Amino acid sequence: MIEISQEHGNISSVLCNIYNTARANAGCYPDKDISLIEFNELIKGEEIYTALIEGNIVGFIGVYSREFFIHHLYVMPAYQSKGAGKQLLGYSYKKYGQPLTLKCDHCNLAALGFYRAMGLVSISEGVGDFGAWTEFRLEWQIADA
Repeated sequence: MIEISQEHGNISSVLCNIYNTARANAGCYPDKDISLIEFNELIKGEEIYTALIEGNIVGFIGVYSREFFIHHLYVMPAYQSKGAGKQLLGYSYKKYGQPLTLKCDHCNLAALGFYRAMGLVSISEGVGDFGAWTEFRLEWQIADA
């Protein structure tokens, strides 16, 4: 069973490890792992929610609540396709009650497939540091989340 919890305490090192591991597993981000200091700066201002399986944090989502924008959604590779990402998206939608948006780099094929499978709607495209990206909008409750 997956439990979603608001981030409490000093778990930044765990989240940083998830971030670095998931990005390396995506196979399209050439940058090296970021430090804990860099990670803390990266998530500054976000509301963080974690996915736990058997008490272990296996993923997280970071939301800029004022913009209804999902800035981060990462799940450890060993726990991908087990429902953690779906639960994190569903929880965020329930909490904010607004259409949420996020951007996904086209080089991250697994994430693109996941967002499309979850029913997110493509609303714009652009080019960034890692090439082309798509902006998606989550407009409705994800079933069973």
